[in-house]
Amino acid sequence: MGDDEVTSPEDAPEGYKTTGEGADIGGDSETTSVDTRWRWTNDILAGILVTSLPLIVGLAGGGVIDLTRVPVEVRLAYLTAGGVASVWAFGPSALKAWKQARGGG
Repeated sequence: MGDDEVTSPEDAPEGYKTTGEGADIGGDSETTSVDTRWRWTNDILAGILVTSLPLIVGLAGGGVIDLTRVPVEVRLAYLTAGGVASVWAFGPSALKAWKQARGGG
């Protein structure tokens, strides 16, 4: 066991979450709880994807950037990631609304 590993609440530094959901006690000095690292993963990444998509489309529509120079596979991957991020941010109702708009639901 290394010096920086916390294996009990008594060993934890001030401000270190040691109980309940998202507690990080186990010896690997990394958290496995989404609740503990939420601000760096799910919500902020989804927000970046969701807000960047209309920005990129607007810039392309205004002639500022040329999306034809971006390979189709990259554009499809970006749109897929943006769609998944929208469902993450807005819930299943976003997927339902998309399906209805496409005439499939």
